[in-house]
Amino acid sequence: MKKVEFSKLPVWLNAIRDGFLSLLPMTFLLVIAQILDSLPLPIYHQKMYALFGDGYHVFFMKIIHTVNYSYGVGLAVLVAVHLMRAIQRNDIDLIPDTLVGVSAFANFMIVVLSGSFSPESLSYQSIFLGAAIGILTAELLRKLAYLSVFSFLRMPYESNSEFYYVMWLSPAIILLGLITLLVSTYLTTSHILSSWNIALLTFWIEQQASAMWIFHTLSIIINQVFWSVGFHGWLVLSGYFNDFLVPAGAPYDGVHVYRSLLTSFLLMGGSGVTVGLLIAIFLKVKSGYQRKIGLISVVPAFFNINDTLLYGLPIILNPRYLIPFICVPLLLNFLLLVALETGFIVPLNVKLSFTTPPLISGWLLTGSWHGVAFQVVSIIISTIIYLPFVKKVEALRKDEELICYNNATQVILTNRVKPFPTIGRDDRVGMFARGLLTSLLEDLERQRVYMDYQPKHSNDGSLVGLEALLRWPHESYGLIHPQVAVTLAEESNQIQVLGGYVIEHALAFKQKLNSLGYQELNIAINVSPAQLMHLEIVETIERLLIKYELTPDQLELEITESSILPDHPIINEALSR
Repeated sequence: MKKVEFSKLPVWLNAIRDGFLSLLPMTFLLVIAQILDSLPLPIYHQKMYALFGDGYHVFFMKIIHTVNYSYGVGLAVLVAVHLMRAIQRNDIDLIPDTLVGVSAFANFMIVVLSGSFSPESLSYQSIFLGAAIGILTAELLRKLAYLSVFSFLRMPYESNSEFYYVMWLSPAIILLGLITLLVSTYLTTSHILSSWNIALLTFWIEQQASAMWIFHTLSIIINQVFWSVGFHGWLVLSGYFNDFLVPAGAPYDGVHVYRSLLTSFLLMGGSGVTVGLLIAIFLKVKSGYQRKIGLISVVPAFFNINDTLLYGLPIILNPRYLIPFICVPLLLNFLLLVALETGFIVPLNVKLSFTTPPLISGWLLTGSWHGVAFQVVSIIISTIIYLPFVKKVEALRKDEELICYNNATQVILTNRVKPFPTIGRDDRVGMFARGLLTSLLEDLERQRVYMDYQPKHSNDGSLVGLEALLRWPHESYGLIHPQVAVTLAEESNQIQVLGGYVIEHALAFKQKLNSLGYQELNIAINVSPAQLMHLEIVETIERLLIKYELTPDQLELEITESSILPDHPIINEALSR
């Protein structure tokens, strides 16, 4: 039994990560509000005050509080939904996301309301509670739903689908809610959960001669380790280990962790000092996924926000970046503590938002070039450490991308007569197919696709014509099989676009042949049965024959075997014309 549960741990962690990923729009909204509320530009605040008075602060704070108070319950719902999708892939009846979300929301509110309710019960301080309720909701709801005692409520399959699922799952959702209420009430009244008291640990550390070193090091480890497995490290630190930190608004005391020191010197570009990772990516990666993520992450990183890097590369649950992600902040933490003890860094009692950009924050926090110099050196160290990891990850990414590309093209080539389009798949093959389709349409628009012309000979060996062959040189994968292009165009209803491109280029080439005196050579063009399902191909050919001053007998159409040619009146009309 333990082996089975342990094997589910990666699935649970992935669900938690995906839950936080789904909360990114809320995170971005929160960050934008924080940036606009505390932008370190006096002229900006003067203009805002002149336009809106002090009300603009109130407006941004309402957004900040609203997002904060949605974190816990939002995470519970999203973790439950993502986990249920993962664990019921082989089930016959799939529990709808809506009812999974309803159950998780109800269970979270039951737990919150069964204790001493406060707005903070819904906020980022309850992310552990949200993750736990999300996991338990998905796992238990799936088990309860299939209890035979509830089978009499299952409606026939011809019932309305929404009514079918509501009748089937309502008893399980209600029973799970009652179980949650009983367990939550017991835990609250028995005070089992109140045994966790960070104040005792804080008091012990404060008595040590190296208290500052211990507080700083533990804070960095907590932040980085929790981020690496998908939990928002800073929210964990400030929500559950707040006693490690200097109280908000209080001056630096030389013992506890000064928030502005941590965010300004050890979280530059975001957790993991990923400003160095960004620079390393731009130095070593010239194209592809990592560079694209890097470009998207530049502006947020300027304000010490790196969620797109954490979830996009990804860094979370990615062993390839685990070592530098944890070790870089620890190394810089050591250097910072040395700088504090030697007096090279002397923090001022100033209120800085965590979104204050690097270098600016170094100057504002210390009032001297020392802070800026320390940040510059830290960024260089971070970049040097991340460089070899970026290089290795990029090499592995290219190998994996090539494997995925080969798998996708193989599926596309063997999917020509099947009713399910490759571009409609929700796996990696489907993503690659959609990516290739996007590239194809872009390359057609930019005239990157070209034609080769293969000679056609008669039985006596004389040259009688040329066959136009599609050639698609992809910037990343080289020359792609023409049938891949045809199949993708057919699946996306873009075959007329591709076909028109081929016909135009072939007839333009035929016009050149005629001008050189080779009127007797015909041009053969391959057409797909899907093209013949629309009379547009006839109109296109007629228009282009006139445009290039050609006659119909100079053109041959060869029907490809990309799909079965049906007996259809439109096809018959197209062929007759």
